[in-house]
Amino acid sequence: MSKQRSLFDPPATTTDEPSTLPCRATKEGVELFVRATPKAAKERIDGIALDADGRSYLKVYVTAAPEDNQANKAIIALLAKTFSLPKSCISLKSGGTHRLKSFMLDGISLEEVVAALRR
Repeated sequence: MSKQRSLFDPPATTTDEPSTLPCRATKEGVELFVRATPKAAKERIDGIALDADGRSYLKVYVTAAPEDNQANKAIIALLAKTFSLPKSCISLKSGGTHRLKSFMLDGISLEEVVAALRR
């Protein structure tokens, strides 16, 4: 079971403690870590949680089924709306057929991602 964390929790104070953010800045853009729940009743982003290893991820629910890449496309559309980006600026980096996924966001800074998640 994962422990629910908020962006408003105090930041990690030691280098041993993991970041509370489900994203990080890279040379290519901002990498966003997501845990997908397909076939949900409603499409939504439902906060940040930690996995058993202490890694943060964004909980994303989409109504699409995980068949024929439909759930991944729905996640990209939801992320594009959340971050006010064109869908072409969001790409799936890893986890195509897994619940835990990594997306690359281009054309947005880490600070802008954090600000959008706080809304």
